[in-house]
Amino acid sequence: MRPGGNPAFPIPHENGDTRLGNEGLTKREYFAGIAMHAEFLSCGMNTIAAMDLAETAKKAGQSVEQRIAVNALTVADALLAELAK
Repeated sequence: MRPGGNPAFPIPHENGDTRLGNEGLTKREYFAGIAMHAEFLSCGMNTIAAMDLAETAKKAGQSVEQRIAVNALTVADALLAELAK
């Protein structure tokens, strides 16, 4: 299994063993993608959110894209931690 958890959409091998098939995205990658999409929508619809994101990125020495990626992974990791309880 790849780092990041179990596959989100495993495609089983002919014998039904997902370890031999195409694992696709991990759950972490999938959840992060959803979180990134939500942040893009939020910033596209809300100027204040976009400005806050740009300021946070600047303070962290990151591009806006890097900040969105960090935020998305943080959300994905939090969701996986809650699901594991």
